[in-house]
Amino acid sequence: QLMGTIQQAMDLWWNAISGERVAEKLLDLFPEPYDYLLILSRTVVAVCTYAGAYADKPLAERLMPHVYRTLSLQQSEQAGTREQDNILKALRDWVPLGVAGEPEELKLGMSGANVVRIRPRLFNPLNPGFPLQFVDSLIVKYGPVDEIALERRNYAQLPQALLDCFVAIPQESYTDPLENRAYVIMADLANHQTLYERLPTLHTIRDNVIRELPPFLMKMHRGGESQSMSDHQSLLWEVYLLPMQEYAGRSFRLLREHALLERHLQEEAYALQDRLNTLMGKLVQRQLRLGEFPTAYMHGDLHSRNIMLRPISQWETNGGGHRLDFKLIDLEKFESAGDAAVDAGQILIDLQLAQSKMSDTDFSHGAIGELMQSLAAYYEDFGKARSDRSFSARVQLAKARSLLRIAKGRTKYAESKLKESRKAPAIGTAREVMSYAAQAVGHLEKMLVAIEGEPVSLMD
Repeated sequence: QLMGTIQQAMDLWWNAISGERVAEKLLDLFPEPYDYLLILSRTVVAVCTYAGAYADKPLAERLMPHVYRTLSLQQSEQAGTREQDNILKALRDWVPLGVAGEPEELKLGMSGANVVRIRPRLFNPLNPGFPLQFVDSLIVKYGPVDEIALERRNYAQLPQALLDCFVAIPQESYTDPLENRAYVIMADLANHQTLYERLPTLHTIRDNVIRELPPFLMKMHRGGESQSMSDHQSLLWEVYLLPMQEYAGRSFRLLREHALLERHLQEEAYALQDRLNTLMGKLVQRQLRLGEFPTAYMHGDLHSRNIMLRPISQWETNGGGHRLDFKLIDLEKFESAGDAAVDAGQILIDLQLAQSKMSDTDFSHGAIGELMQSLAAYYEDFGKARSDRSFSARVQLAKARSLLRIAKGRTKYAESKLKESRKAPAIGTAREVMSYAAQAVGHLEKMLVAIEGEPVSLMD
């Protein structure tokens, strides 16, 4: 009863594979080694069974050695790979790897990732009393898998001309499936400090940092390439308006949900939120007046904690004239087609806030002011050179964005103190949030003035 159906199936199969290159045809159809060998073996058996109908004996004799050779090769490769893997596993278990002391926390930026410094030690099993110090220290960065993956992806897309501007970010070394965290091991720039750490003593490197940091940032923004005109509306929404609405909403939610301010201050907070919403609404109405602007490479989170520097020794300069080596860290918000005004506004606000915490008589107070002046001048020239007429207006918008982001970040601190039943620090933070929001209102007002064509300095 089955013979007729089997015969039809065999005829169809034979028509598909008959002719030259039988084995290669099967390999094209079934590229996986197991599938290929299974189908080839069954085909040989079927052809030999019906030798009179499809092939003579020599065909089967030619095919079977091919099968045997392939099987033998696959088995030897699997055996070799398995043996090699087992040897490597044995070595890893045999050589103990440890960490000297506790990891040193290095919370630098405002991202959700953590950064620690470790001091790895490799112990010699034949002489365990003498650990092998193959490197003094390493940096481990870990956080949500999507954040780490985004940062690695952004680094991989950097043009060759920009690689030396950023700290190298390799592939993740380990992913914790339970906590959904990825871990990356990086070289420790132990000789570098963040600009934030150097601000209290900035006067000691005043001339070098004022002369070299602005050109370094301009190099990053240019990326060694000329950028095209951008669809400004999508950039304005994605980079400015949507984040600002989120930051403002989160900040004022703290003031609404917790009785942290006196009644008159609470009313001021409501009025401040209304003013912010009104100004952002006016921006939406007038955004077309900003016109199109050329895109640029944008760090997206440019503040003093994400700029690292170290003095260059005299023998390293090779007559180049540079005295400082700069590196940028945290690439989660990097954009190759972004807006340099975002970075300009953020770094200027960051330096301004750092300066405001210093005494006027502090040597570095004046050095920070001079650095801000230098950065503002470079950014103004950057905008003019690219015929970017709305650059100054967008810097004011970026300053407002930066202040609202800082305000949002402070709400996290206040909420943590409230959970600890410590209301006094939360009240102080609520006043800070109002101050940042009020400053943001001032910059939005200047931005609207600049849209109308009035000149506005980047230092305003």
